Amino acid sequence: IIAFISGLLILAELIFLSKKLFRERTINIITAILGLYVHHRFIFSIAPVSEMYYNLFILTGSILLISWLKESKNWQLATTSFCWFLASTTRYEGCYFSLVLLLFLTYQCFISHKISLKLLIINAFWLCIFPIFWIVDSWIFYGNLESLTITKQQAHWAGLTYYQIFTNNVLTRSALEILFTPLILGFVSNPSLQIIKNFGNWNIYQIK
Repeated sequence: IIAFISGLLILAELIFLSKKLFRERTINIITAILGLYVHHRFIFSIAPVSEMYYNLFILTGSILLISWLKESKNWQLATTSFCWFLASTTRYEGCYFSLVLLLFLTYQCFISHKISLKLLIINAFWLCIFPIFWIVDSWIFYGNLESLTITKQQAHWAGLTYYQIFTNNVLTRSALEILFTPLILGFVSNPSLQIIKNFGNWNIYQIK
């Protein structure tokens, strides 16, 4: 039941996110239709797996982040960081979102001077606390950081080669997912190209 409700909330958030980004009724309708038939959302809404809650937290944080960029209310940014902290506890991909946001906020604090150091520290706490805990816990429990990916013992038991260990690495799988998933590739490449194109003209990120 919780997963099903989460699936409905994700669909509602997709539509709301579309409204905030584009403010076009046609695009909102198209988003709703596509959201209904995205197989991941459909599968996750009937199966109690972590991806459902990860998607929910990421979308909630994204909506709040866009709101902060437009309205510049500090509670929106802090709540974004908290949502992505929760996302990181359910799926490791959430750490990537946290890292990008942390780099962006660091730039906004020390280069653009658009946010205070206090606000940066508050958000850095939520964005970094779980990755740090994960690393420290792995080091204390295993004595090394192998548990962040596949361990040598797991590879030995599964009969894997070092090549297979590399291809099953978290970072490698993530890179391949980005490369071979057109939707994700578009989300990653388009902002990256815009940043390169507008490098030095950071007014595109100015808080209004």
